[in-house]
Amino acid sequence: MSDFVIDKKNMLPVEFILFKAQQGWGKTSAATAMLRLDYKYHAQKRTAAAQRYYDGLNRLGHNIKSLDGNHIYYSSTPILLNKKDQIYTHDIDFLKLTLPDTSDPNVAARYYPKGSVFFITEADTSGHCHNWKKLSKFALFLYKFFRQNNYTIIFDLQDSTGLIGRIFNFVTLELILLEKTKLVKRFFLFKKLRMWHWVAVSPQLIKSVAELKRLGVNLRVKVAEGQKFYYRGYDIFKCFNTNYAEAYFLDGLTEFTFEEYPKFMYTPSGISQYVKSHPLVLPDDEEDTKKTHCGAKIKPTNEAKRSVAHGTTN
Repeated sequence: MSDFVIDKKNMLPVEFILFKAQQGWGKTSAATAMLRLDYKYHAQKRTAAAQRYYDGLNRLGHNIKSLDGNHIYYSSTPILLNKKDQIYTHDIDFLKLTLPDTSDPNVAARYYPKGSVFFITEADTSGHCHNWKKLSKFALFLYKFFRQNNYTIIFDLQDSTGLIGRIFNFVTLELILLEKTKLVKRFFLFKKLRMWHWVAVSPQLIKSVAELKRLGVNLRVKVAEGQKFYYRGYDIFKCFNTNYAEAYFLDGLTEFTFEEYPKFMYTPSGISQYVKSHPLVLPDDEEDTKKTHCGAKIKPTNEAKRSVAHGTTN
């Protein structure tokens, strides 16, 4: 067991990080704490390093405008980085996070400074809702080459199957929360610390070890480690909107509809009405496929077809 530390000596690593946990266990709050601590200790260093890099390019003949001291932290939901000065992250979303696309002169290409930090919350929702066939190649290239520009990318989600496989393959660090975030007391501190407990996994290393094993090479390599992450400071749950999805429930709301259950009568007509309104449906004998509630087609097995044909069930 070790600690995941962000302090004066340790900044967020150059990694593509995937936070996984049950809903309500603290994925977004953990990522928010990471950004706040990194901003506290390293925001000026990041901006200064990026500015030195672009100043060097300008001496070679480029004409890149100054960052003017702007921080380089981005998130898909506003995160309060500094309460005193009311500084928030810059806006980003799943579709905007790409390499600069200069192929269309009518569309301004997006550029993000070297060393930027990105956080996409509920990335599985973004993934499920996106048409992967139309995903820009520039998005895939950003995940492939993110280390070349010292980017730190953080996704949080419940279900990684919602991410396109080609993006998931570029993840370098998976953090799987083992319990709900909680406050802990340290005897030498006046304020309580908020703690997150996770297992850190190296998915690319796991694949490499599995490939070697397939070739007959068995190695004892550490691919996972238990870690704890601590945060002390302004209430982390006041630093981001924990209910940002409320807008979906309120869009177009003017009134509520309440429907009463019909009174069930054990008369022949009442029973017939109930059965019709609550049908027990199985695939018909002649049906090859049946659409499910999410549009996927499921082929009935031969055994299921025989059971229906003979009126039997398991």
